[in-house]
Amino acid sequence: QTKRFIIENGHSRPKAKGPFAKNSDGRSFSEKYYFTVSKSGLKIERSWLCYSTILQKAYCRSCWLFGDRTSTGFQEIWTTGYCDWKHIVDGIKRHEQSHVHYISCLVYEKWFLNKTLNEELEQNIKKEKLFWRQVLERILNITLTLAMRSLPFRGHREKLGSGKGENGNFICFIELLAKYDPVLEKVINQGNNKVNYCSPKIQNELIQLISNKVEDELILNIKEAPFFSIIIDTTQDISKVDQLSEIYRYCVIEKDEYGNPKNVCVKETFLAFHEVVDQSASSLSELILQNIEKKGLSIAKCRGQGYDGAANMSGMYNGLQKRIKDIEPSAAYVHCSAHNLNLVVNDAVKEITEMEIFFDIVQRVFVFFGHSIVRWRILSDLIKESNSQNGLLIKKLNPTRWAGRYETVFALKIRFVEIQKAYKIYTLQLEVK
Repeated sequence: QTKRFIIENGHSRPKAKGPFAKNSDGRSFSEKYYFTVSKSGLKIERSWLCYSTILQKAYCRSCWLFGDRTSTGFQEIWTTGYCDWKHIVDGIKRHEQSHVHYISCLVYEKWFLNKTLNEELEQNIKKEKLFWRQVLERILNITLTLAMRSLPFRGHREKLGSGKGENGNFICFIELLAKYDPVLEKVINQGNNKVNYCSPKIQNELIQLISNKVEDELILNIKEAPFFSIIIDTTQDISKVDQLSEIYRYCVIEKDEYGNPKNVCVKETFLAFHEVVDQSASSLSELILQNIEKKGLSIAKCRGQGYDGAANMSGMYNGLQKRIKDIEPSAAYVHCSAHNLNLVVNDAVKEITEMEIFFDIVQRVFVFFGHSIVRWRILSDLIKESNSQNGLLIKKLNPTRWAGRYETVFALKIRFVEIQKAYKIYTLQLEVK
């Protein structure tokens, strides 16, 4: 591109008085050196000879652009600048007769003659670049939409442009937009054997690139915060793999137009899941510290730790919180408040017989209706007829989450009348049989 620009816009060839700076001998470059006279008296222009008014030196345009600098006959002085004005005539003749100069001039002429073809080719390349940039822009927006809605990308069998229901959400979105968008329509019409940036591999790469960009932005926010806390918990996924969730709680200082702090906003950011093989405190601390370092964060800015009450997490002498605190004493450990409250309430009501009986009855009510399609349908029909509370149904009792028990009891209270009616209807149906 640089060479093309120089060829199209010409070189520095000052005329008349230049200005041409004189050396200590009073000699300088002259406009007459731009020409030579043949034996027949014909005046011939040396189109290759140029003069830099900044360096105050002469140079060879062709060799500067296309000279083979690895050749033994290459004269570097004609690319860096020639200023020996006493011997310039001989220097020009020697340079004109060199093989490297001859080849450089041939290459220059080929470039100059092919300028029109190259311009047309470059225009086509620009159009092609613009087209695929537009394609990628649309594909990225589709990827973002599916990711934000937590929708799967691929289907059972995928073929772009087939219009079959076997295609996944990603291809279906492209086919839908192609009905109204000429860019995507062109991608579909060119066939499956052409580049279309819609393959599963490209989809995965785009997802990963977007993920990396989002993660980098979140990490940057944490880095800019004056301090942060870490919140860690582990749980088994559906494939029985123990997953550790990595969450950061930090302050974002909002500033006004003059750069002065105006508000402090506390945020929590989930960054990753990590597979855990060893549940020991030493293994967990090593994993956490490695990830903090990998993200370019400083443990010295950690001011809090939030875990559950398991011994490997909360242990005072050898737990995870103690190991982190040994490295950063300011990282105060806080037992999860929700866990604490849940444990306190559970332990408190276990000793109350009436409460045990009450929640047992609540669970039996759900089991009675929930384990029978007939009974559940009777109750559901009555709830639909009532047109209250947006069709709220009774819920299963949550044995570990106390807030879930409230939801169960609340649903039972709202649907108490419908439950009574359902009992009566079902009992009458049994008597009829």
